[in-house]
Amino acid sequence: MKKPPFTGAAPLEHVLAGKAGLHRSRIPSDLSARILAIAPSTARRNRAAVLRECGGDELIAALYLSLHAASLDTLASPAGTGDEAMLEPLSLAWGSLRRTEATWRTMGLWTPEIPGVNPAARAVLHDVLTLYLHMLGYAKATPVLVETLWAYARSGSEHAGAFFLRASGAALLDEGSDDELPEIVPFYDPTDPLGIAEVHAKTFLRSTNAATLPARPTHAEEMDDDRAGVNREEATDADFSPVELAVLRQLARTLDAVPGLRQALAERDVVVTVEVPEALSLRALDDVPGAALGLPTGLRKHLVKDAPKGSDRDRRAREFLLMLRLPGAILCLSPDAASHLPAAALLAAEHRLTLAPIDASDVAAAIRVTTGAACSPEDRRALDGLRISAEHLAVSIRPGRAPADCVAHLVRLAAPPAPTGRGRDITLDELHGCREVVAYGRELIRDLQAWRGGAPWSSVASGGLISGPPGTGKTLGAQAIAASAGIPLLAASLAQWQSEDQAHLGTTLRAMRRFFAEAKALAAGKRGCLALVDECDVFVDRRTVRHAHADYVLEIINAFLECLDGVGGREGVIVIGTTNDAGRIDPAIRRPGRLGRHIEVGLPDAGERVAMLHVRLGDDLAGADLLPVAYRTERYTGAMIEALVEDARRRARHAGRALALDDLLAVAGTGDEATPAAVLDRIAVHEAGHALLAYLEQPGREMVLALQTRGDERGWMAAKDPHHGIWTRAAAEEHVRVLLGGRAAEDALLDSASSGARQDLLTATRLAVSLVGEWGLGGRGLVAVEQEPAMALATDPLLRRDAQELLDRLYGETLATVRRHACAVRRIADALVERRRLDGDEVARLVAGPVTATIR
Repeated sequence: MKKPPFTGAAPLEHVLAGKAGLHRSRIPSDLSARILAIAPSTARRNRAAVLRECGGDELIAALYLSLHAASLDTLASPAGTGDEAMLEPLSLAWGSLRRTEATWRTMGLWTPEIPGVNPAARAVLHDVLTLYLHMLGYAKATPVLVETLWAYARSGSEHAGAFFLRASGAALLDEGSDDELPEIVPFYDPTDPLGIAEVHAKTFLRSTNAATLPARPTHAEEMDDDRAGVNREEATDADFSPVELAVLRQLARTLDAVPGLRQALAERDVVVTVEVPEALSLRALDDVPGAALGLPTGLRKHLVKDAPKGSDRDRRAREFLLMLRLPGAILCLSPDAASHLPAAALLAAEHRLTLAPIDASDVAAAIRVTTGAACSPEDRRALDGLRISAEHLAVSIRPGRAPADCVAHLVRLAAPPAPTGRGRDITLDELHGCREVVAYGRELIRDLQAWRGGAPWSSVASGGLISGPPGTGKTLGAQAIAASAGIPLLAASLAQWQSEDQAHLGTTLRAMRRFFAEAKALAAGKRGCLALVDECDVFVDRRTVRHAHADYVLEIINAFLECLDGVGGREGVIVIGTTNDAGRIDPAIRRPGRLGRHIEVGLPDAGERVAMLHVRLGDDLAGADLLPVAYRTERYTGAMIEALVEDARRRARHAGRALALDDLLAVAGTGDEATPAAVLDRIAVHEAGHALLAYLEQPGREMVLALQTRGDERGWMAAKDPHHGIWTRAAAEEHVRVLLGGRAAEDALLDSASSGARQDLLTATRLAVSLVGEWGLGGRGLVAVEQEPAMALATDPLLRRDAQELLDRLYGETLATVRRHACAVRRIADALVERRRLDGDEVARLVAGPVTATIR
């Protein structure tokens, strides 16, 4: 590294290499000489001239003026030395340098293109202040001095060997020597400056300074000490906050998880990226000196806190490429490598890691060092299994607190909520009404076990989309999968990401990426994590976005796609999305590799509803027959079943007694008392007409006929569609007759129809219009025009006439059929009023056969 010449002071490079002496008493005069060598106008305190001489660097100009004045004041003092009088101004100036972009001095990063920055002046002042502060006993400067020496050693200087030996000595000595670095220059071997010299340096230091070399425990030994409750009081640890202590251990575990990585960082110019999802942990890694991190000497730390904006991308890319041109390993730290680091860093990285999560031993070590007391075995057990964040450590572990109080605070913050006993905290064994979700969950668990055993992550079905009507257990299914797999669950939605700040695009994208980064951190160490993204239908098909804010929507969707399957991957993270309408979601989200598995959840059948009731009732009504309750809850979702149980409990509680089966039946039948018998009978006759026509048109199909007064639909019939949506003229006419069966039954048995056939008539009309006008099945030729039925009928009188004639004919046939089987219709209606639910077999016994397609 080239430095400008100095008059009145030995060149800094000579001082650092041991070729020129420097003592504390000479610090003020040496500093003054160095400043005047670069900016002579400092002596006259001419600010404008100093700024010109400093290359327009306002920070350096201000520091030169301030430090020169401080050096003169010190020399004028009675003592005339640079001890206490110089320490404060030097440390303030040093801190100002290190807080700017120039602070962390990576060789070669200061380029003349940066306006208002004088690279040479900043580098000189940084190195000078680091040396002086070390000599004055400023502890924070010592590890930085080691890194400075290593930078000189790799710069190709003629004194490289001396720099190397001095850096080795300073790294081995915690505080360095009293006045100067250890004199080990004679051990330099020019034939092997980075090999034999290191051995000589360590031999020299251990032989001559054995008393000052404390035994350094390994990471494994530290963990053993924590478990044994050993109280090792080390001055270096005491200087760190609980978050800094924890993150040091986390980083060590992260690197140690890759065999041979530490050796590679020490011996080769490797690039490693480590994602640090928590902002507090990343800030701690930035504050902790490189030597304290336990990293190989000479390794460069490249830490990025924020994603680049605009021109920052190019600048950061140039800076990183300059770093690659210099020897030495690089450790890149960022919240998310894909979005924060330059593309060159991702391409150069041999390993892309995620910081290991905080474990119980990290917490115990932080408590021991901060409070001065070790955790008891009971406290250690209380910490096991907790998801502890850096923020939890910062607020819970404080000096003066007992370890038990720290642990209790952490448990209160991080412990999962206690089970409610109301069906929300269930496993796959207790999840009913979601057969497809259970099957998918069991497959995932097998895949996770295989992945932990060495199978590639690509063999895991790591992305799925669960769709279904509201309340059918989509979110509950994801919770059950995570609980059964024993992995942490993170849940979020686009609305939540937008609400974290002002809903600007940048803040929303940061929240989204932070969510996935946290999931990757929780999944580290082959643990795995389930990330649940609710209401995925907000990520609509991009081809349909046409409004004024289309760019915002597209950016959101593109970022979500990147998080699902970006360059960095998401090994260990299973992503499950939920939606009520899968058809709205962008196809790119649903492709394999992202949310490729589509699991549709329907309504539970009677057997599943019985099982769901048992789970939610717990120990209540253990021996009761719940089938009558299940019959009264046709078309109920899981959420409705849960609400039913809660309402029944509330009814019993208000009555001052234990829960009874009658409470469930009463709640399920709420509304019966207020519904006149004539209305119930009309509903039953209507549904019986549907059932009769379905049986006569297509015998052998499964069917359910229900009468319930809770909700908007008081009666309905459902049966499987034998045509699977492929209509012939005969099949379409058959289906229309089933639709018209309810109105015909009212007409035939009750002498008048009612408004209850409204939805039936709308569906039948739509089917008739399609048959005649779109499918080419109505005798009007092959010309087809697709439009809404109401518009088609209003604009085409011939179509209206043909559809009307078709419906009139089919209704006449249906009415005649119902009249021929009026007794069967009455039997079905009476049975339905009595039992509230009939299945296909029961209808068959009444009218000799099964039934047909879905009606209302």
